[in-house]
Amino acid sequence: MGYFCKKIKFFMITHDPKQIVRGLQQILIDKQKRIGFLIGTGTSFSLKKDASDKSRVPLVSEMTRLVIESITDKKYKEAINTIKKEFEENKLRFNIEYLLSNITQKEQAIGNGTHRKIS
Repeated sequence: MGYFCKKIKFFMITHDPKQIVRGLQQILIDKQKRIGFLIGTGTSFSLKKDASDKSRVPLVSEMTRLVIESITDKKYKEAINTIKKEFEENKLRFNIEYLLSNITQKEQAIGNGTHRKIS
């Protein structure tokens, strides 16, 4: 075992930004390759200051507020408040992304059953 360990060479992996930029340029130049970008909701706030508010996607906190306020059905409001309380009890941040993930997880776990008055 000692002999084997002496034969192993360790290589240092480095990051070369120029190489990454060159690779990205090649992808963008090639018309045959398809490329997509995943852009978060905060990206639209990097627009020029004089850009129209209609061109902006709300930040997650604002989107959460808008969605929660738009829900009028009492049973859905109660369900969301129950989930929000769970988040607060566990000291977790409450926003629309986590809410939707939590609902999906509950749906998968509960199925047709009921959990904390949520079905």
